[in-house]
Amino acid sequence: MMDEHKWKKGDRVRAPFEDGKSYAARIESVADSTCLVTFLRHGDTAEVPLKTLQPYLPADPQALDKGTTVWAIWPQDGLFYEAVIDGILPNKQYRVKFDSYDGEKITLPLYDIRSRKPREQSKELSDKAIIPENLRILPTDTDKVRLYCFCFE
Repeated sequence: MMDEHKWKKGDRVRAPFEDGKSYAARIESVADSTCLVTFLRHGDTAEVPLKTLQPYLPADPQALDKGTTVWAIWPQDGLFYEAVIDGILPNKQYRVKFDSYDGEKITLPLYDIRSRKPREQSKELSDKAIIPENLRILPTDTDKVRLYCFCFE
């Protein structure tokens, strides 16, 4: 914890959310021992103790390659959205593509990019049903079996 740090409005930090985990946030205002933050993934706001803030760390540039899925700041609202690295430019600049904004591509500094955690990347797969081998339709199944299985998909 960095309670001796002099946090100020506009600083990007990691702040505790109601689930007890810390997330990237932006300080909106500072009082004596608390501050108001906006969490940069969903825009939620919360008042948190200054002593619970941690420094914000951008993505590790060695983990960023063309095609890597990341969280990147959308400049119009200052929040993180899923994006894909489309190109690596000089001076720690990255060209990213936002699928949620019609595939718009913009250039961002490393500071505005966060790595996705492995569990976030694999969540997409875990949201899909996995059919056990013994329940899959086989090429040798009869039409009656195929029709029965199709009704439950």
